[in-house]
Amino acid sequence: MNMATFDTLAFSRRLRGAGFNEDQAEAVVDVVTQAVEGGVATRADVHDVGMAVTNLRAELKQDIADLRTELKQDTASLRTELKQDTASLRTELKQDTASLRTELKQDIAKVRVEMADMRSELIRWMVGLMLAQATIIIGAIKLIG
Repeated sequence: MNMATFDTLAFSRRLRGAGFNEDQAEAVVDVVTQAVEGGVATRADVHDVGMAVTNLRAELKQDIADLRTELKQDTASLRTELKQDTASLRTELKQDTASLRTELKQDIAKVRVEMADMRSELIRWMVGLMLAQATIIIGAIKLIG
């Protein structure tokens, strides 16, 4: 920071002229000098701070623009990946569905064969029972008659 000019000798003389002794005037001059050197900003200081703020603002804008670009790229990448995953899942689902349909058709065919076998066996049993019943009826008629 640039230091503002401050005439400490003239200030000390004014204090002594106002009734301060030399030690008091020196102490006041030291305190005021420290305050002036440490806390007063010159126009150049204010300009430098303004330039720093302007530079930081420009850097911040650039960082925000870079982040937006990166975010757009990441979003596009994620969309592409999501589309690929969705397509892959659809393909897998179609394959699983086709496999299940094939298994179901095979199971239905097996059940039909079993039902045909049962139907044949049932017909044989019915024919056998009808013959046995007919034999019983004929035997009963012979006994009666």
